[in-house]
Amino acid sequence: MLVRIAVVAVAIFAALVSIRDWSVRAPHDHPLTALGSWWKGHPRVATERLMLESAIAARSGKSLDSASRARIHQIAQDAPLQPDPFVIAGALAQLDGETTRAENLYGAARLRDSRAPAVRLLLADLQLRSGKIGQGLANLVAVVRIAPYMGAPVVPGLAEFARSPGAVSEMRSAFAKNPTLGAAVLDQLATDPANGPLILALAPRSGAAAPPLAPWQQRLVDSTYGAGRVALAREYWARFNGIAAGASGLVFNPSFQHHPASPPFNWSYSSGSAGMADVASEGGLSIVHFGREPALLARQLLALPPGSYAVKTQLTRQPKQGLIEWRIQCLDGSQAQVIPAGPQSRLFRVGASCPGTWLSLHALPSESQERFDTIVRRVDVKKVG
Repeated sequence: MLVRIAVVAVAIFAALVSIRDWSVRAPHDHPLTALGSWWKGHPRVATERLMLESAIAARSGKSLDSASRARIHQIAQDAPLQPDPFVIAGALAQLDGETTRAENLYGAARLRDSRAPAVRLLLADLQLRSGKIGQGLANLVAVVRIAPYMGAPVVPGLAEFARSPGAVSEMRSAFAKNPTLGAAVLDQLATDPANGPLILALAPRSGAAAPPLAPWQQRLVDSTYGAGRVALAREYWARFNGIAAGASGLVFNPSFQHHPASPPFNWSYSSGSAGMADVASEGGLSIVHFGREPALLARQLLALPPGSYAVKTQLTRQPKQGLIEWRIQCLDGSQAQVIPAGPQSRLFRVGASCPGTWLSLHALPSESQERFDTIVRRVDVKKVG
């Protein structure tokens, strides 16, 4: 039920074993080298060697022989407070299909070292597989709290597990105890727009929504419109930004006011060596163009149904013909149209195969290369017919 976490847990365990083995890591400098040379039966030395043997056996798909298993039992008796023999014995029991015994052994190891991430990962894997969802998630949350760097392998496994029947309520409870882990899992899920309903079910129930958006919220919006589902993406965007659906008309923020809502369904502005665009203090889009190079000044993604539309622009100062223009292009790059920015209504059409439309404002270089500035007071897009 949680294959990814199982693989990650075994990989981490094997890596941990290999790193800890004194004979591999530092055969000449490790403090145990001298100890091992004259007291090979010391529990610490024997444990380290058995851990290496277990890791090698696991990687080769084999199990330990009866003599090695007997040594594990003896070490556990000689060093009852050390977790390592119980970890090894638990791993062997798991490989042999003895789930209950493996869980008990991992539990014994956890009692001896409650801050060992590998132990909790292996224990969580078994618990989740056996339907003990709450306990398994609690151990995973503890892993990330104890060792934050472990979040990288844990998050994909949790994202996979979230799709399991009955996982949502338990995961919401776990995320309430560790919101950072919850946000990371939601961000992982948001890369696939098909996970939208699941993400909304897992997301915390907050008060009134308001920007700035959480990374997972913006990622879900971006992945959804990137998959061509622009209308759904705009619904998510409106929900996350606390905007009433359909309340803003075809163009959001048409008068270019300061508004914290995020792109792409609010304006994004560009400034560079060719020109600058920013919201004026009194409202409207203040434009400065240096007349030498073309410049993208502002753009917004529109969720327009197929049909004919008219665009009209209010400017405080009208530039020479053709120096400022709207470019209207389908999300996939097709059906590009160019319309001069000005007070006259200009028509454009959205085809049936266009899921979303970019409306972008551009400034073009002039023959004299003179600087030009103006303020765009408002842009209106209306359905025609």
